[in-house]
Amino acid sequence: MKNAIAIMVALALLPATTFAGGGDKATSHIKVTNGSAGLVAVIVDSKLTAAQLAALTKDQFTAKGGFFLNGKEAKTVNAKAGNHTVQAAYVNTATGKIAAGGVGAATVSLGENKTVGVTVTGNAATKAKIE
Repeated sequence: MKNAIAIMVALALLPATTFAGGGDKATSHIKVTNGSAGLVAVIVDSKLTAAQLAALTKDQFTAKGGFFLNGKEAKTVNAKAGNHTVQAAYVNTATGKIAAGGVGAATVSLGENKTVGVTVTGNAATKAKIE
């Protein structure tokens, strides 16, 4: 009887100890800084083309994981170690639209538990540069 109780306790605790590590977690970070005074739209690891991004409404853009940075603002995004694509474009504040020709992209390589910073530069009339 003691063995049966010990086995039942062990089985009850198995999931808790098996999954205690939490699995894959985003332990690295990409810090994106808007290096200008203009409004910038930023998205990380999007599979969308520049034209597809430019066709999105603000709500659709944020629903796909995108975010907006005001002038000189920064945001840190959690990510797993590895390569990531950062896309950014200036937003025409009069129309609220992203110019398809203005979407810039850069690949960011992250190590485990590291933070890599990138800065978006340029202006609404040019393609955004990500450095």
